[in-house]
Amino acid sequence: MIEKQVTTSGNFSISHYQDLALVESVKRGNQAAFTLLFKKYHPYLCRKIFLSIRNKQEAEDITSELFQMVYEKIGQYEKNYTFNAWLTKVAQNYMIDRIRKQNRDRVRLNSFSIDAPVPQDDPNEEAGFQISSGEPEAMIASESIERVAQLKVTYAAIEKLPYMAIECLPELTLRIFNMFQKEGKTPIEIVTLINSEVINGILQKELKTLSSFTARIFEEFQLDKTEEEIASQFKMEISEVKAHIKKGVDKYQKALYEQDILNLIVLRNTSIEDVSRKLKFDVEYINEVVLKYQNKIIDLITVDEHIKKGFQKFDQGALEQRILELYLMENLPYEKIANKVKVNLNTVKVMIMRAKSKLINAIDQRKAAIEVAGIYAIEQINVSEMYKLNIESN
Repeated sequence: MIEKQVTTSGNFSISHYQDLALVESVKRGNQAAFTLLFKKYHPYLCRKIFLSIRNKQEAEDITSELFQMVYEKIGQYEKNYTFNAWLTKVAQNYMIDRIRKQNRDRVRLNSFSIDAPVPQDDPNEEAGFQISSGEPEAMIASESIERVAQLKVTYAAIEKLPYMAIECLPELTLRIFNMFQKEGKTPIEIVTLINSEVINGILQKELKTLSSFTARIFEEFQLDKTEEEIASQFKMEISEVKAHIKKGVDKYQKALYEQDILNLIVLRNTSIEDVSRKLKFDVEYINEVVLKYQNKIIDLITVDEHIKKGFQKFDQGALEQRILELYLMENLPYEKIANKVKVNLNTVKVMIMRAKSKLINAIDQRKAAIEVAGIYAIEQINVSEMYKLNIESN
């Protein structure tokens, strides 16, 4: 079951969800994401510490140390708390330990909280300490960032359903359909391409039927080595070498004959009688060759049948796509969906049940969970999944 990954002990704001996305990226080793967190919280945290200890240089040093610790401990962060709440806790514990070590009690720990309001600038504060006194700014504003993320992920997954439907087609059917639908090839081009591959592969397949030893000797022979050189290399009698070479030559010649016959009949539409006259082969032998490869050679009728089967599956997936769009994206009840797509009500229910299972597998695990990922250099942040859609609850 797909569930929401983020459960909170309080209300998460837009800024908090942005933090979660960045933290997940940091956990995967993305330093650019940590830089964004640093830029967002460093001024605010540094000011908090300064207001507690009233020493600019020491506040900056402590803040730097704190962020080094945060980077090292970020794997301990749990998503059921906001990042700034966790950061506050880390900072408080750090300050307590620091006081104990230095035996200093003048830091007002109780007032130290990122979530607490920051007092206005004191004119008596150390001059030149330029830090913003406001709350950390959200990196993006959105009315419903979670809903936007869910819709984005859901729609991207739903769009895959037609292509997932054709994946269960037989290998040849899927290949022919993709050549026609994706690559834009005509049925005639498909016939020519596939048949050419079959014919051109005859020679290689025939030579593979040779024993490994005979194949090695024949390969040396094709490299223009003499029979004497081969006999010396393999420590054999000349007569044995000739026997192995003859087997290779016979296979080679047989494959070339079959290629010539099929090229004329299949690719050039030459009649068997004309092939017989041109190549000086018996009609009976030509028919044997044609029969041997009839299950591998295709024609226009066969290609059309494969394309038809492909479209049947594709259209079925497209119907599932449309039904899920109405069900999940537009929140329509079963009855209205059945009326819109002109499908029986029970059929709609069954299709939704099956399509939801496919949809779970289609969801991209690296989806952009919040809109900030698209604005703050997604190629650097690479936001992992932050929301998992509660599809099964619908």
